[in-house]
Amino acid sequence: MRRTAATTVWLLCFVFLATGLTRRTAAQPEPRPIPRTPDGRPDFQGVWNFATLTPLERSNEFADKSSVGDAEAAEFVRRQLATANADNRPRADYNEFWFERPTSMTRLNDRNLTSRIIEPRDGRIPPLTRAAQDRVAAVQKTRRDHPADGPEDRTMPERCLSPTPLIEPAGGGTNNLLEIVQTPDHLALHTELMSVLRIVPIGRRDHLPLSIRLSNGDSVARWEGDTLLVDTTNYVGRFDFMFSAVDENLHLVERFQLLNPKTLFIEQTIDDPTAFSKPWTVVLTLARVDTRTFEYACHEGNYALRNILSGARAEEAELSRRPK
Repeated sequence: MRRTAATTVWLLCFVFLATGLTRRTAAQPEPRPIPRTPDGRPDFQGVWNFATLTPLERSNEFADKSSVGDAEAAEFVRRQLATANADNRPRADYNEFWFERPTSMTRLNDRNLTSRIIEPRDGRIPPLTRAAQDRVAAVQKTRRDHPADGPEDRTMPERCLSPTPLIEPAGGGTNNLLEIVQTPDHLALHTELMSVLRIVPIGRRDHLPLSIRLSNGDSVARWEGDTLLVDTTNYVGRFDFMFSAVDENLHLVERFQLLNPKTLFIEQTIDDPTAFSKPWTVVLTLARVDTRTFEYACHEGNYALRNILSGARAEEAELSRRPK
């Protein structure tokens, strides 16, 4: 009888423990293991989609909100897609058929971010230094006075060059892909838009001499646990748009981390003390996709730059023939 009672008690204890474990598992599911390379590092390889409707800078609409709930995010997405629809714009270069629009905002820690800038807290690019303001004004004046003396006077996108050092979703619904190839000692990052390729050595400690400068900078990387930290300096310092103020002092620090097998998180901190009044940080979550990148043949069939320059030369020739 005692043996039967003891057995019953043990069974009840087992059922209780099993039930408790089941409830805990249901409440806090075990995270899915991330893919790893043969040497045990997180495996970033594959094609990632960085499309998002979250703007780089926070708009006045969300001035006091760093994030919004799902309902407000859904309404924001609806309005953004309706506004961007090329079929509703009579002078659009392409109709909507050719676009692959993002359909969500950037999500981080179960929040819908209203800007990809998370530092400063206002979600805005910090003010420019006085030297940077003067530099930007000088460039703008030169472009007004000499809009087509040479290709360097035109914008970087016109010249099929990336206008930003960031992995920037500026494709407007096209070319929103990043392909990563990884080895134990290198990481290759190929952005489909503008066909930008960066090859990052992993484990090299020192940067190249400052006399050697590159359009995409000189990157070195090291592992910090499961996060890959990429440090980039030695920029030429020529970009457009929100980066038109940067110079050769630009310092970019990036952190790559797999949140789960299908989500890559990238944090990028921009530090240029002669351009911005303080550093600022941008975040982006990328979704793994089963597709391939295509060649971004920017110059193929593109006669705009040639026509602009040849038109300027023809105008100069005409002016030279006029009586003085």
